[in-house]
Amino acid sequence: MIRPTIKSSVQVILPWLLFFIIELLKKPQSLTDDIFLWYYIPGYILWILLTIPSYRLFSWSEKFRLPHRILFLFTLGILIGMIKLSINRAIFIGSGVLFAGIPATFSFQQLFGGTFFLMEAIIISWVMIIVFYVIEITKKYQYKSLEATKLESALTQANIQALKMQIRPHFLFNAHNAIATLMRSAKDEEALEMLLKLSDLLRMSLNNFENQLVDLEEEVDFAKKYLEIERIRFEDRLDVEIQINKEDKHLKVPVFILQPLVENGIVHGVDKVLGQSSIKITSEQKEDSLILKVFNSGTLSLNGQSSGIGLSNVRTRLETLFKEKASLTLEEVENGVTAVLTLPHLNKKEVVEL
Repeated sequence: MIRPTIKSSVQVILPWLLFFIIELLKKPQSLTDDIFLWYYIPGYILWILLTIPSYRLFSWSEKFRLPHRILFLFTLGILIGMIKLSINRAIFIGSGVLFAGIPATFSFQQLFGGTFFLMEAIIISWVMIIVFYVIEITKKYQYKSLEATKLESALTQANIQALKMQIRPHFLFNAHNAIATLMRSAKDEEALEMLLKLSDLLRMSLNNFENQLVDLEEEVDFAKKYLEIERIRFEDRLDVEIQINKEDKHLKVPVFILQPLVENGIVHGVDKVLGQSSIKITSEQKEDSLILKVFNSGTLSLNGQSSGIGLSNVRTRLETLFKEKASLTLEEVENGVTAVLTLPHLNKKEVVEL
């Protein structure tokens, strides 16, 4: 729900202020000063005072389903019109312009000035609600445009981050050094395999440059290519285990969302562990969420793992795409750290909208 802001609240009362100024400038000669002072001026002031709470009730009603909201707003328009007119007439009668004194009881005619005046006030209330709706649609359009711009920017940053991971000097140095070691050991097939995997990794990232969402199976395959290269570099010190449920493979996830978590586990975990290390990727579904977990050997470093550029990028993308429906947390567990990525279980409509 888009909550009313000071700016939007000012927008809804500006028309009344404008009409009030126009009315002051063109007061009909047929109206006496007393009628204008005690009926027309209070009437505009009442519309202004009623507009803000009416707008807040209108915004609050957004949580209703459409048929219920229409009924609520229809009734709200009637109530606003009746409240405004009854107060307006009470002020007018109390001024003594219509009567010498305030009557002991008010008849329908005295309270509302007749059916015509009541319907006029109700219709004005409905028109005011229509104006609220136009403002709401405009705000939603602006909000969607802003979100689309932020999403495009976040996706571009993710793509750049993935490419930086592959071409940054220390990564290429390690890869080339591992290839050279394999070649000096006459392990030509292993060296060729590593070159091909590095090529595949670059090709996959370029092929997905325009995508926002991909199948989990494809995203895991990208992370697997990266890990296969790292396994060659670490030789027998790195164990990789991937357990993705069959029913999860075709669920949609943001592209390049796993790779920063895997890289983070290598850089801040495996790289700092002497002896045998492991990386494990798993998936599961809980209610309407897809849970992805990336485990790595090592310890949780508050200055590294929780605040790195890669993880910050992931959190920004999750917030832009899913708001509070997605999250990323780090948990220190036995013998290592687990990054827990919670994503909404996207249906076809939600995928199309994203």
